[in-house]
Amino acid sequence: MADKTYSWFEPDLEHLINTATGRRLIYVSSAYSGDTKRNTHLAKAYARFVHDCGYVPIVPHLLFPQFLDEKTEREAGIEAALSLLELCDEYWAFGNLTEGMVTEFKASLAMGIPNVPFTVTHLSEDGTEYLGITPSRECDQERFTALACERKARRALRQANAAFKGGEAK
Repeated sequence: MADKTYSWFEPDLEHLINTATGRRLIYVSSAYSGDTKRNTHLAKAYARFVHDCGYVPIVPHLLFPQFLDEKTEREAGIEAALSLLELCDEYWAFGNLTEGMVTEFKASLAMGIPNVPFTVTHLSEDGTEYLGITPSRECDQERFTALACERKARRALRQANAAFKGGEAK
């Protein structure tokens, strides 16, 4: 019997399901309001960082602003985001906590979801270029000691910075 070849309309679902099974869902929390263009680019970089670490990023503030208005439907967005948080294995916060992030953080504690805070190191005074992402707590740093994660984080941030500035990342 010959091996079956798969086309775009008939993927190897068994392989895809086996690959996806067991991957942890990580809730990505970072600033959104204010400079939404810049913060959206950063959220994409944080999502890439989570993905490069081998996890599945759940980033509500990249999803819900696509169809909910931040000014008039903020509460609906937060409510929907907390529904996603409940499904996640961990809550990762990037940068300083904003009002919305505090709500998510408190909800993660109430739900018993482990949280990992990350520090984002700035290079430029205007805040458009970043050096890296590092865990804020020593116990979490042990989990992320692999330099590969830091290198991947730097690459993701370089890509986000280039996209923000309209250029291409190297």
